[in-house]
Amino acid sequence: MEDDVLSLSAHGESIGDDSSSKATEHSLSAHGDSIGDDSSSKATEFSDMMVIDEIGYEDTTEEPSDNREVHDEGIYQQYVHRQRSAGAQGPTPYTVNASNSGEIENNSITTFKSRLHQCFVCGLVTHGKMRRHVLKTHLPWYWEPHTACWSCEVQEAQAGSLAHRHTMKHGIAGTVFDEDHMHLWCQLMLGSLHQIRSWLECSTLDDLLDYILQRELYTFVKNQFSSQEHQLLTFWADNYCPSSVPTYICNPPNHPICIFNWELIAVLLSRVGAVKQERFLLQKQRLTYEGANITEPISQSEEQLVFVDSHFHLDQILRRMRLRNFQHLQSVVAPGCSQYFYYGVANYVFPSRWNNWDSDVGFARGVYVSFGIHPHLAAEGVSKRQMDQLDSLTDSHLCVAIGEVGLDYTTTCICRPCRNPSRCKEEARRNQEEAFINMLLLARRKGLPVIIHCRDCGDGSAAKRTLELILHHNLAGMKFYRHCFEGTIEVAHS
Repeated sequence: MEDDVLSLSAHGESIGDDSSSKATEHSLSAHGDSIGDDSSSKATEFSDMMVIDEIGYEDTTEEPSDNREVHDEGIYQQYVHRQRSAGAQGPTPYTVNASNSGEIENNSITTFKSRLHQCFVCGLVTHGKMRRHVLKTHLPWYWEPHTACWSCEVQEAQAGSLAHRHTMKHGIAGTVFDEDHMHLWCQLMLGSLHQIRSWLECSTLDDLLDYILQRELYTFVKNQFSSQEHQLLTFWADNYCPSSVPTYICNPPNHPICIFNWELIAVLLSRVGAVKQERFLLQKQRLTYEGANITEPISQSEEQLVFVDSHFHLDQILRRMRLRNFQHLQSVVAPGCSQYFYYGVANYVFPSRWNNWDSDVGFARGVYVSFGIHPHLAAEGVSKRQMDQLDSLTDSHLCVAIGEVGLDYTTTCICRPCRNPSRCKEEARRNQEEAFINMLLLARRKGLPVIIHCRDCGDGSAAKRTLELILHHNLAGMKFYRHCFEGTIEVAHS
């Protein structure tokens, strides 16, 4: 027997045993019965039930010697114990033996070849590369961008197959993943993560990460990210996430975007059921990190518009669109809009980007700036050096306000996992209040209005506390611009 390929159904019966063929194939159901045993039938009659790939990353799993029996009870037994206890809907794992007999024994499989692998999602058992099976069968085509054809929107899971089947046909331009696809990939990936998040009833991507950490679902991850994957994640975090980490790891994951790991997402998919697994393959929604829709560019309008943008983040727009400055931005947007831009206020709320503001604005007319520290960042504490730099920046004749600053009760800590959520929440709110008060006092001294960022979970607690702080420090006479307002008319009047 030259090769021995096995496929398991959910119950362990043998399907299509053809002892006369060179490549003997077995499929088992959980009851150990042989299904469709026809020695005269050809193996190809049921080979389409299996996913077998010949080429890919080298499997580092050590092959057992011919006379040694190996019970592969490690990852699959851990998996079924944890998944069953948490109500998973994935497949039932099996004990896999390895010897030279090539027979089926006591509801286990004996094979001449190397150790078998079982898919977390569909239960397929194969000698092939499980990573390739998951990428091609269960994940959207763009999941591994470097082996996807961006013309056909097909995942090959292998660079050689991509070159042979697509690059030679379409050419490199538009087919191979490059810088032009980076932002689209990030947006599609965020759409996929939010889809899983909603199915698992998590409120945010940070909650989805906590879902994984609390259930220790990462214990099945064998490898860390490659240098190529790490570059992708770094770009992703820098351009679309409110926070980043120096190194991204997946066991345990230390950032929500680490769920990009194919083993982590496969474990999550096993918990949502077959119908949603099929829907996940078709996911093409483009979202932000917070879950907002990203729409296509607005077509040029025949009507001439004059508009004012009182609050926009020029630094983030330029980074995401890979543009040099505001004039460069005007040259690529619809002319009907760019010619009638009256004025706008660019908010600089990331201290690491404060020094870029003058080159970002350039010689643009009608672009003014404000400086502040976003509450998400202020939650980690604001240093005296940052306050001194803020004091200096607000002396510019283009600075028209301080902000955005304020309180955000949706801020999450950077602890992964968080051992004391209540303490972290209390510390974050204390740091936000201290920074808010200091910047209010700075604005009063400079005679500048304040752009207030105030957000909570919908109970109005952040707005109430913001007003209390303003009144307590006798700052009610100042001018305020309320950003991110979701309250009532009564709250606005107050």
